Parts: sequence; structure tokens; C-alpha cells
Amino acid sequence: MVVISDKILRIVAPSGRPATTAALYKLNLQEKALERQISELKSSSGTSGADVQEEIRKLETKLSEIQKKMEPLKAQLEELREQEDKEAEASAAAREAALRKGENPYAHPLKIDLTSIDRK
Repeated sequence: MVVISDKILRIVAPSGRPATTAALYKLNLQEKALERQISELKSSSGTSGADVQEEIRKLETKLSEIQKKMEPLKAQLEELREQEDKEAEASAAAREAALRKGENPYAHPLKIDLTSIDRK
């Protein structure tokens, strides 16, 4: 059975970059909507002050909860970016090594002759 490459697994997995980005985007939209509601309440002067202040406090509480949910997602997204950067550097180094040996730099790693690897 063929093993799917790591990059494909991350795309399909619910904890991968697309899923993390989508969850972060969804929370970001909720955050913006709450901020908009808070600014509308602060600018409205037609209702009593105590009711408005209570509603503003509730919305600010929801806003802080959403921001707390966003923090681990941002950290996870940053980790995924760092991992992709490391993979890109390793891939570039492998292509450069293949070029020095006169091989196809874009050949799939499993198609490279493993007997030609230097042991140190």
C-alpha cells in the first residue's frame, strides 16, 4: 500500500493549515461583528445608559472569549508555517545536492538510487 506524503496528510487533517486558517478566519469574523456591535451601542444615545453599559459589558466579555480562542490557533498556524519553511529548506538542500551529483533535482526522493548515498 502506498503511503500518502506528509504534505497531503496535513491538508486533509483537521489540524492542518487550511483547517486552522478557516477556524481563525471564522473567529476573526465573529470578533469584527462584536466590535461593530460595541461601537454601534456606544454611539447610540436613544436608550438608557445602564442598559447600554450592561449590553456593552456582555459584548466585551464575548469579545475577550473569542480573542482567547484565537491565541492557540495563531500559535498553531505559526508552528505550521515554521514547519513548512523547514521542509522547504530541506527540499532546496536536496535539490542542490542532486544538482551537484548531476541528477534530476526535482525527482521524487523515493526514485533516487539509494546505493549512491554517501555514508559518513
